[in-house]
Amino acid sequence: MCMLSPHDRPGTWREIASAPSTGAKTGTGAILVGGPVTPGFIVAATLDPGLRSFRPASRQREALSAIAALPGNGEPGSGGQVFVAHRDNVIGGYLTFNPPEPFESWARLGPEGLVMLSAIEIAPGWRGLGVGQALLDTAFGQGAYDQVVVIATLYAWHWDLPGLGLDVWAYRNLLTSLLGRAGLVPMATNDPEIAAHPANALLARIGPKAPPEAVTKFKSLLHQAPGKTR
Repeated sequence: MCMLSPHDRPGTWREIASAPSTGAKTGTGAILVGGPVTPGFIVAATLDPGLRSFRPASRQREALSAIAALPGNGEPGSGGQVFVAHRDNVIGGYLTFNPPEPFESWARLGPEGLVMLSAIEIAPGWRGLGVGQALLDTAFGQGAYDQVVVIATLYAWHWDLPGLGLDVWAYRNLLTSLLGRAGLVPMATNDPEIAAHPANALLARIGPKAPPEAVTKFKSLLHQAPGKTR
C-alpha cells in the first residue's frame, strides 16, 4: 500500500491528538482530520478493520470511494463528499455527504436543495479522542452546507450498541447530541422508514443561506413523505 502524499490530501485539515487512546492501535503520530478527500486518497489508505457498522470492513473502502466520486453540479455541498480522520496511512473515522437516492422521498427537493449526512463512523480504537466532533467541525466550518438543507436519518439497526455498551435510547441520545453540536435538530416526520423503529429519528440542519422555497418544500415533505417508492 502506498503512503499518502500531501497532494493526495486536499481540503482543510486539523490535528486533534498526539497519542492514541488506551489500548488503541492507531499509530504514534497525530490524528489528522479533514477533507473532502478524493477517491484516490481513500484507495491509497488502509481502513481500520473496526469500520464495519454499515457493511463489512472489506467493502467499506469501495463504498467510500464511490461516494467521493459522485459528481457535483457546481453548487456548494453538491455531489458526494467524504471527510476522514487518519493517522499513519490508516483511516479510523469518516463522515459522508451525498444527495438522496432518486427513489427516496427527499430527492423531490432536488440536488441543489438538500444533502444527506449519510454516515458518520468512528472505529472502536479511535473513540474518545474527539474524532467525531472534529469531523463535523471541519465539514460544517467551511460553509459549504450553509446554502442547503442537510438531513441525517438515524436508523437503530446500524448502531454499534455492544461496542459502546449502550442501549438503543442511550445511543440515540449520543448521536443526537453529537449531531446537534453541528446544528442538526430532530424533525417530526411520518416517513415509513423513520417510523419502522421507535428509536429511529430524522435530524435536519436548515442552512442560514438556504433558499426559502427549498425550506418550504422540505417542511412540506416531512408529513407526506412516502419513504422509498421503488
